[in-house]
Amino acid sequence: MNKNFAPSTAAVLTLAVSGLGWAEGMDKGMDDMSGGKTLSKAEREAFSQLDTNKDGKISQEEAKKNANLAEKFDRADSNKDKVLDAGEFARFETDTEHSK
Repeated sequence: MNKNFAPSTAAVLTLAVSGLGWAEGMDKGMDDMSGGKTLSKAEREAFSQLDTNKDGKISQEEAKKNANLAEKFDRADSNKDKVLDAGEFARFETDTEHSK
């Protein structure tokens, strides 16, 4: 038996399991990334439509498809990383609903 096989196999399995965990997180929707708020189906769909490159974030460029979001992007970007994650988007959506 090749002794180098076991460490290589372990590394591949570790990467595969990590990838599955990431995929499962994305598959659950964005609930875990929303700062404790469960995104509604409509919010998940809106986020997904805006996130055109499917990286799990909305860039300023992507936000331009929604005039209200583009206008308030800097306020919605609470951690000032120039992208909105699902939590920031959920808070923006909630704040927007309450200000109507």
